[in-house]
Amino acid sequence: MQKVELLSPAGNYECMVAAVQAGCNAVYLSGKAFGARSFAGNFDNEELLKAVNYCHLHQVKVYVTVNTIVLESEFKELNNYLKLLSDINVDAVIVQDLGVLRFIKKNYSTLEVHASTQMNVFNKNGALILKQLGVSRVVLARETDIETVKEISNTGIEIEIFIHGALCFSSSGNCLMSSVIGRRSGNRGKCAQPCRKLYSIYEDDYLIEENKSILSTKDLMTLDHLNVILESEVRSLKIEGRMKSPEYVYTVTKAYRDAIDEYYKHHKYVISNKTNDNILVTFNRSFTKGYLLGDDNFNIVNKEYVNHRGIVIGKVINARNDFIEIKLRNDISLHDGLRVLSNEEYGVYLTNILVNNNSVKKATKNQVIKLFIKNNSKIGDLVVKTSSSNLTSEIKEILKKENVKFKINLDVSIFCGKKLSIRVFIDNYSFIVYGDYLEYGEQVLSIDRIKEQLSKLSSTVYEVDKINIKTDNISFVKVSELNELRRSFVNVLNEYLLSKKDKVNPKYLLNNNLKEFIKKPLKIECVTSTNNQKEVCEKFNIEAVFALNREYGGRINSNNLIFTHNIGNITDKSIISPYFNIVNKEALNTLIDLGIKDCYLSPEIDFNTINDLDLNNLNINVGMIVYGRIDLMVSKHCVIGNIKGAKNKNCNACKKHSYKIKDDYGNNYPLLLEKENDCTMRILDNHKLNLINYLDKLKELGINKFLLVFTDENELEVMDILETFINGKKINGKLYTGFINEKIM
Repeated sequence: MQKVELLSPAGNYECMVAAVQAGCNAVYLSGKAFGARSFAGNFDNEELLKAVNYCHLHQVKVYVTVNTIVLESEFKELNNYLKLLSDINVDAVIVQDLGVLRFIKKNYSTLEVHASTQMNVFNKNGALILKQLGVSRVVLARETDIETVKEISNTGIEIEIFIHGALCFSSSGNCLMSSVIGRRSGNRGKCAQPCRKLYSIYEDDYLIEENKSILSTKDLMTLDHLNVILESEVRSLKIEGRMKSPEYVYTVTKAYRDAIDEYYKHHKYVISNKTNDNILVTFNRSFTKGYLLGDDNFNIVNKEYVNHRGIVIGKVINARNDFIEIKLRNDISLHDGLRVLSNEEYGVYLTNILVNNNSVKKATKNQVIKLFIKNNSKIGDLVVKTSSSNLTSEIKEILKKENVKFKINLDVSIFCGKKLSIRVFIDNYSFIVYGDYLEYGEQVLSIDRIKEQLSKLSSTVYEVDKINIKTDNISFVKVSELNELRRSFVNVLNEYLLSKKDKVNPKYLLNNNLKEFIKKPLKIECVTSTNNQKEVCEKFNIEAVFALNREYGGRINSNNLIFTHNIGNITDKSIISPYFNIVNKEALNTLIDLGIKDCYLSPEIDFNTINDLDLNNLNINVGMIVYGRIDLMVSKHCVIGNIKGAKNKNCNACKKHSYKIKDDYGNNYPLLLEKENDCTMRILDNHKLNLINYLDKLKELGINKFLLVFTDENELEVMDILETFINGKKINGKLYTGFINEKIM
């Protein structure tokens, strides 16, 4: 069994050091551009080089995220950035954009490419297509279950999965909610996390759930199930957390490192209470096994809260306006962070702890502490610890030292009239460093003293395992010379570790194989959500009407052309949907290489970017959504099933009622619940896009397909909209036009 890679997050340099010292095999991080976590600290160009050298010296790989969609106007900047990454010898780049993938494989063939989870790959076909495109590893969608992981692992491409940390509510890469609501695109690294906000649910316009965090997922935690995961032949286990603290990175990485090592050694492992408590206190929103290990619908989302829950340390037993008393069930210390879970939660930083009216530095289980603080607590409120001063101090002390060590052996030769020499062995490699010619001396260093001097490596990544010394016992050796030779062989060892490579970089295997291509005349296509909508569209002789198909689980038209949202569903009959996030020429050329003849651009695109694409000179039919509600989120979790008490799918609530959610600004977002599509839930935009007044301009730019998306429209509304667009009647008044007139952030 090949040993699995443990991959840790590094939002800044301190977190990277924490990950390495905790025992990760690789880190993933971002520069200051093109990364999906632009609000993390991230690394400037100098820090990137420093990080790569530090990691490579510790035999840890560095994967750099280039996992945003990239506009045509940004490719010059992208090229400069990729050149830097290639020059400093990063081990791989993680990409979302098909265009970025193609650009790298055509221009930086030595750069290894990993497909980001933002590509939303969840099946074997998706992995095989990406393999053809030159991808060496696929980060699977978080919705992928363990049995499918096993199946995909047999495709000959490396598979990486998330094992711990935050989960997106929406399928990754298919979330436009932050973009549409706040003009901060998750596909551009600017996600404002609207999934962590409060929403109310309405059933047929009646309120049934008020101000709950219905879209806020629990954190993934698989530590108790590593045995199942390790048997799946997956290549890399990924910890989420580039926005988290060094304490979180160290604690979680160390927990999984120890468990993995113990399992490989004994085929079992034990998680201590201390380890569990440390994980809880560094960060958790409560835990789920996730879709990976088949957790039920109830246990994916936590409706009650969105913030860090820490670990329960006690309960309020007395409450006044200016103080509370807490009966402890766990120990606390000065400078810990607490949160009281009252109706209006509040945090406390412990600068003073009173036990029996005496100030103490720590208090233990079963003691009663008094905290003087203005509050609104009541008796019975739980109290949680959200940060541990002891754990923070412990980790800071650990990180002051070098904890990663590579064993070396030394053969030392000390003979009068010959040069002092030390042969150094590491792995299957050896080399010799030489000192000066040795002379006779009346006083010679003892064997123990020589070993002591050569073993002073505490500030390095090396540790002497064995030293063999051959000596005539008459040669004079200076301590300073031993120190100099030690520094010399450390430098050579560093060069050796920094030069080690084991890359296998697959090539881009596809080329445009279209023998001839004829652009189609302008046409209107429709996506429908009900049979009535479909029938109206067919009466208007719309050639392509994409309707839900129970057998396929997606949308197909009468010619069996498939409206494809995902690379894993591509066939020779695919029409690429707007949710493929196509915004540049390289991405369009990738589709052409795949034999695709028809596609739609991203709804996040604007006129200037469309103009940059030069569509009239590309051999592909390109369309735009010109009417309808955009999908803001697509999720495997059904909030209606959750509140209706359905642990699993097929509760049928969606067949009896209509539903919407409302945010705290009063915006209503309809829910489209597709029982035929594996109970997929789509959250729709509260506005209906309407580009009727821009059709002529879109035609000039090379758009030859207009897409009308019908979701909650009745038959008369569908008829009216079709007549308007078929006749091209412009509309006076204000229309919602999405991003067409503004560049995406």
